[in-house]
Amino acid sequence: MRTRKDLRGYQARIIPRAVKERTLGLFVDMSLGKTVISLTVLKTLLERNKVLRGALVVAPIVVTKETWQNEAKKWSHLKNLKFVLVDGKRPALRIKQLQEHADVHVISYTMLPWLGRILDPRYWKRNQRPPWMPEMLILDESENIKGRGAWFKVLRYKVLKWTPYRIIQTGTPAAHSLFDLWPQMFVLDKGRRLGSAFDRYRSRFFQQADYNGFAFTPREGAEKLIYDLIGDKVIRLDGDDWLELPQVVEEDVYVDLPARAMKLYRKHENDMFTKLDNMKEVEAANAAVLSGQCWQLANGAIYDDPEERDSWTEIHTVKLEALRREIDQAVGQPVIVPYWFRHDRARLEREYPKATFLNKNNVVEVRPLWAKGKIPILFLNPQSVSHGLNDFELGGHIIIWFAQIWSGGKYHQIIARLKRPDQRAPHVISRCITARNTVDEVISDSRNRRLRGQAALFEALKAYRMRKNT
Repeated sequence: MRTRKDLRGYQARIIPRAVKERTLGLFVDMSLGKTVISLTVLKTLLERNKVLRGALVVAPIVVTKETWQNEAKKWSHLKNLKFVLVDGKRPALRIKQLQEHADVHVISYTMLPWLGRILDPRYWKRNQRPPWMPEMLILDESENIKGRGAWFKVLRYKVLKWTPYRIIQTGTPAAHSLFDLWPQMFVLDKGRRLGSAFDRYRSRFFQQADYNGFAFTPREGAEKLIYDLIGDKVIRLDGDDWLELPQVVEEDVYVDLPARAMKLYRKHENDMFTKLDNMKEVEAANAAVLSGQCWQLANGAIYDDPEERDSWTEIHTVKLEALRREIDQAVGQPVIVPYWFRHDRARLEREYPKATFLNKNNVVEVRPLWAKGKIPILFLNPQSVSHGLNDFELGGHIIIWFAQIWSGGKYHQIIARLKRPDQRAPHVISRCITARNTVDEVISDSRNRRLRGQAALFEALKAYRMRKNT
């Protein structure tokens, strides 16, 4: 079991700073120990009687199950922390779980609206803290909160007033755009650095890039200004700077749609309307819907009835054939296969009836089997489990993407779970099956541009840190 003396140098330096400053952002890559940093900060505050009611950890659902609890068990100074998972099916049970004495209450982001309701001032005297409310807030994978979303509003209006100690932690703070930074920074400083309103933040640092007002680009010099403004409140640690990590080899595996499927794709793309062979109709009401439908067609199927959740028609099988070839080339090595649509899963289950499909309910059972190499093919949907793959580095190093995905954050999360210092293979291989001359190529380019924007953020934060240290 590890002790405080086993904390890495950078971890030992961050902890007293977080205790002193009360609020801090950890923009820290996978495997650098964000969780143990936050828990040690809590432990220090408890020991000094600075925090009497412990911490509220808010995390994605799959992370709440055991990630935080398991990390504490690895450290002698954290092993006695008591955790309570707030996930009761009935509101009365959830309230009982919140009221149970513990050092750490763990709750999912999806539970925040409910938490907001029971924190309504009508139930408590003005400015009186609910007796069960923790004094420290930790947001795990903090990029999940959005500036105009319900989760952020609960935090802003119901939670922050009771939590003077706050830590946000993520490896992908700006996975989609610099817009993602505003709500995260607000949690730390209540608008001091980037402003108290999202609209003012947007108008100050961005300019409209299209006629309809859906696209915005940073104003000249805005990116550097944003980085400078937040630099004193966040710590950026890049895994490549601190750890010996395996190299990631990224490749596209191109496939060509059959002539009939490409003709259908082009007609749908150009006319925003197509009829399938079974005479069911699919209409693209706007560009966003059209893009989604073309994305489906590139994968090989399309939903064909808006009134029926899982009604779909298969168009082609070239990606299934390519996946079969890629798995054969892995020569028995365990493979992770991310997919996206429900019809993706249905077709994959048809082709691989004995394969394992990971979901938020079976993560705990699947993880040790994967680590021991007992699962040859692991299918997963990044929408639901990208943040629940802790300890999945053992047993595999190959990812074959059945579907291109828009989210740079989810793409990065999947790869980062295997790009770890204890990865046994010298390389992590990420291969995306890409339909040539389709929206697949657009998705790939868009995602890469988003990741480049985040890389610019990280480089600027590192430069800021170096200026402060000289």
